[in-house]
Amino acid sequence: MTTKNILMQRETTEAAAGLTLDEAVEIAENSPLGMDEVFLRVQSAVMGRYLDCHGREMDTTVLVTAAERHPYDPMALAALIDRAGGERDEA
Repeated sequence: MTTKNILMQRETTEAAAGLTLDEAVEIAENSPLGMDEVFLRVQSAVMGRYLDCHGREMDTTVLVTAAERHPYDPMALAALIDRAGGERDEA
């Protein structure tokens, strides 16, 4: 598993965020929080989530043409945390 910077086109971003540009503009214009409301919605949709991204790779950046949410696997996460913490004492 590797980590990359990603650059998404509008349609891919809308799908990942669950919010279209037109909806974002409407929210920003009509919500008391304005653009902060849009930011919070997008943040809630994508931050801390794993995405499987497909596209062209250029150095450390992927120009994404498609992205899907990666299914959450608690056992895999536990294994990663165990590996990061080092060996356990079996006392």
